Amino acid sequence: MSEHEENWNKAYKKGDEILKDLENRFQHPNIGDHDAGRAIFAEYDKTPPGPASQSPSRLKPLESFNLPHGNIFQTFQITRTEKPSPNYFQQLSNAGVGIVLVIQVDRDKTDLSWSDATFYSWEKFTNTQAGHPVPPITHIAIDSINVEQTKSVINEAYDRAGHDTPDLKTWDRVTDNVIFTALLGTTSASGTGWMLKDHLNALHRYRIVSISTYRDPFDTHHYMCINLGP
Repeated sequence: MSEHEENWNKAYKKGDEILKDLENRFQHPNIGDHDAGRAIFAEYDKTPPGPASQSPSRLKPLESFNLPHGNIFQTFQITRTEKPSPNYFQQLSNAGVGIVLVIQVDRDKTDLSWSDATFYSWEKFTNTQAGHPVPPITHIAIDSINVEQTKSVINEAYDRAGHDTPDLKTWDRVTDNVIFTALLGTTSASGTGWMLKDHLNALHRYRIVSISTYRDPFDTHHYMCINLGP
């Protein structure tokens, strides 16, 4: 079995597990959201005592700035400042159109999961008050993917579908179920599935309806967008 086939099979298996877990949540609407990560996130949001330059908050909202087409994004950076080389999540959010753009993730060296970091950052960014629903997230976009497993699965998806060009493709859950499931199970996309599973009610019980991908012909800047909807 080739490395591409092994990556594909593992991703498909994980994607299938995520879809089954999500379907179980949809079939049991009385199950509450998993909110255990809130306390961990709150610790990241604290500013330790001492000068700010020496002890910055581990959740650091940076300045807003304009991206193309006039969309204004807010950057969040979650760091482990007690480490000489901080491990962090960094992402841009646009509440107006429900987009989270993931810039960089180091999920293996922190006690805060990517799914919780993303949800609670979104909640904080949108100024959602306790007891009020957060605005829905409609897209999780992952730019400049450098995870070899994800790149391998994206490449395999294009090959299996017979697409020789590196164009942007959208894989629908119904008509492209096998490819959709394998893409969902990749390292880069699976966190969105866990986020929905843990925070389904807060996120308006949205489903993952499709996944868009771009295969970089130079194999350096693959792109993925997980599309959510009712």
